[in-house]
Amino acid sequence: MKLMFACLILGLPLMLLFENTFTRIAGVLLCLGFIISGVFVIANPEDLGREPE
Repeated sequence: MKLMFACLILGLPLMLLFENTFTRIAGVLLCLGFIISGVFVIANPEDLGREPE
């Protein structure tokens, strides 16, 4: 959960506030990391109420 919010907090300013190509790439990658880690947080078997296989 901490990784998800860290990716969001770092990724959005890098992507939106700076115009350098490398900061935009880093911002986009961090935003993708936010989305991917969010999917894993949501799809956690403990939260879904199922036993892990």
